[in-house]
Amino acid sequence: MSPRGELDGAVDVALRKKGKKRHIAASVCSFLSSGPLVANSDLVLTAPSGLISKFNKYLSLRTFAPPLALPKINIVQVWHERYTGIHCYNGSGTQLPKLAGSCQPFTSIQT
Repeated sequence: MSPRGELDGAVDVALRKKGKKRHIAASVCSFLSSGPLVANSDLVLTAPSGLISKFNKYLSLRTFAPPLALPKINIVQVWHERYTGIHCYNGSGTQLPKLAGSCQPFTSIQT
């Protein structure tokens, strides 16, 4: 999963520390599209366990603990101030952690 198209991330850093590397067969810009992609293939996905448990409600994925230590990730949500009053964005700052599982609460930041 690479929203900016970068194919070198935390997994690659951890693998390099062990003298290993991976072969990337596909890259998508959203975790949501990654589940169906790997469900119908022999590909491997490294993703947060909370997301995988959500995928497994609809997909048959085999899960394994990663064979190396990976850093925790931060999930961030941002939007332009013009969307603040729009109904679909109201409360999304409190709903996202509920949907994502056990996340630390966060607050909005205005610049």
